[in-house]
Formats: sequence, structure tokens, C-alpha cells
Amino acid sequence: MGTGDKNAENYRIVILNRRLQFQDRAADETLVGPARMVDIEGRCTDCWGPVATLVDGNGRWISIACRVCGRRVDAEDAERERKRMKREADRNMPRVRVGRGAKYDEKAKFVLKILPDMDRNKAEFEERVDDAKRRAQPKRKGERRLTRREFVEMGTPGYLYCQACALVSGLGALPRDTSAISLLDFDFKNSGSDLSRPRVDAQGRVQFSARVPLKRSIHGLMGKRMGTALIAGFAAAFACEVGMKAILMTRCDEAKMTHDLLDLYESLPKDCKERLQSDIAGIADILSKYRHVFSEWRYFEPNAGKDAFLALVDLDRIWGLERAARAIVDEGTVAGLQYDIDLRYDFDLQSMAHVNEDLTFTIAPDDVTASTKVSMKISGHESAIPWDAILAL
Repeated sequence: MGTGDKNAENYRIVILNRRLQFQDRAADETLVGPARMVDIEGRCTDCWGPVATLVDGNGRWISIACRVCGRRVDAEDAERERKRMKREADRNMPRVRVGRGAKYDEKAKFVLKILPDMDRNKAEFEERVDDAKRRAQPKRKGERRLTRREFVEMGTPGYLYCQACALVSGLGALPRDTSAISLLDFDFKNSGSDLSRPRVDAQGRVQFSARVPLKRSIHGLMGKRMGTALIAGFAAAFACEVGMKAILMTRCDEAKMTHDLLDLYESLPKDCKERLQSDIAGIADILSKYRHVFSEWRYFEPNAGKDAFLALVDLDRIWGLERAARAIVDEGTVAGLQYDIDLRYDFDLQSMAHVNEDLTFTIAPDDVTASTKVSMKISGHESAIPWDAILAL
């Protein structure tokens, strides 16, 4: 985010991420009510990625940009967008605090996503989970579903949620301009005789086609780009899958054991789907169109044909699924899913020290050995939110 201003040191980059606490409910109130606290995070409507702003010394927004896809607005447009986002968030706040979906301007480039921290009822939740464990019947032959029989420890869905978050974070690190096929891959010098007769389409654009020989092998740059596209597709589809399974487990105590994204989406609670549809208009269509990506992309089949190969280079599919995955991760936060990652470093320093006559120590550099042990522990947490009471508000 450059400004070209000689006084650039007066500018600072601010990540749109803040927490608000409300004082409109008594601290000792026991009845369920609107969320007492919310997190507000900037989102890009193109990819649902996180947003940062460039702010001058007077607090004026100079630029707004997505940290994933790079979409941005500058100068007066940035300041107008800031005011519009603030007004929109103020209108959405009462709805979101009681579990309803937000309403965004269809033409908005950026929005403020409100993540409410709902009231909890731990005793009610534990009773529900224990009851679900008792009621869960052994699976019949061929039946594929996850129940509380498999998720014995409370909080286990938090591990799935952690996995979805990690996959989405990894997607943000991949290049977005990667295409499995580039014009640089083809040899146009030998294609003149295969050119078709030019034609004009309905928009007045001249089109023609040609048979062009491929000049690069799968081991070169084309292979790297195709591999990146496949990795992104796998990761996005699997993030959607494990994210929805985590939500289903914590909300409904069971989830279908399937890779079918639409099947999982249709199993979500009604209010959950309402919030997802508010965030990503047409998310059901995205998941429906690409419901079998994980299954279809795992293997290259002989004689797969044009349609199968084009599926590998369909970047709209990849980025559409990534966008859906980010919204699903947000919904996991609203549903009360959490995780903690505890990293521990153990250092072991050993040496042969020589004690001098004056009781000081002398250590020869060659005598020093050191080792480091790193261990990681992930703990998951899940919702204790009384959704029926909250949605009744």
C-alpha cells in the first residue's frame, strides 16, 4: 500500500479486526439475551479474505485492500467505503447479536463481518451430549455417519475446526494467478494452417480457434502450475468438508461421513445456512456445482476426455470453493468452535566446564553441545450455546 507521500512515516497499516463489548445487559443476568461481545473483522466480498487499511496521521483511511486477492480502493473511495461499512455494520449489529444473518450491499467491495460471542449454557450442553451418546445406535452395515459414539471426548469437533482453519490459511499463501495452462506453453509458429475462419459473437468480439502443439512436458512449468491448482482445489474442498462436519457435530451431534459438499450443506441447521447465504450469496450453488471435487480430482483416469481435464484448470471453481471455505470457518466461530495450540520448546545445553582456582568456570567452545525438543499440543473446544433460546429472541 504505497502512498507516494514524503511523510510516509505518518501512515500506518491497520488490520480490520476489533472487539466490542456491550453494557446493555446486567452482569448477573441469567436469562439468554443478545451477545454481550462481538468480534468485527473486515472481509473482501470477492474472496472473503481478511482486509487491511492504510491510515494517515489524522485517522483517515487512505486505502483499503484485501490481504488475499489484492482488491483495493484508494483515496476518497476508501473514505467513502469506510463510512458505508460502518453504517452497514451498525444496521446489522442487532440482528447478528441474536444469531441472524447480516445484510450487505450487493455492490460492496468490502464488508465488516460480525462474529458474536453467544451466551453459553454448559450444563444444558453436557446433558445434551450425554443423551446423544446414549441414544446413538451402532451403525448398520454400509451406513456412513459420524456420531457421538466416535466423538467420545467433548470438544473433539474443535480439532476438525482447527484443521479447516489451517487449510484456509494455507490457501491464502498460494499464488492466485496460477493457471494450469498458459499461452506460453504452446508453439504458435506451427499453427497457421490450422486456424479456423474468424467469427463474431453476440458481444461483437472476434473469435477463432486453432490446433496448437504443446511444447512443454508435465515436468516443467505447466506441471508446477497444474500441481498448484490441484493442491488449491483439494485444500478448499476439504476445508469446506471438515468445517461443515465440525459445525454439524457441535450443533446436531452427528454428521454424514461423505465428501459430498452439498449433502453436508443441506444437513446444516436452518439458521446456520441463513448466515452462510448472507455472507456468500449463492454458496449453495457453489457447493452444488463443485460438490464432488475431492472425489473427482484424486486420480487421473485413462481417456478422461476434455471435460475432466478442463475441471483441473477451472480456477473459478478453486477460488469459489476457497471463498466458501472462509465463510464456513467464520460460521464455525459463530457456532462456538474453538481450539488452542500449545507449543513447548525444551532446550538442553551441556558442556565440560573447567573450574579454575578462583572458582570461576572456563568453557571451551568445542565442549558445548545443545539440543532442542519442540512439542505441540492441540486442544479442541465446542459450543455450549443454547441456540433454540437465542433464535427465539
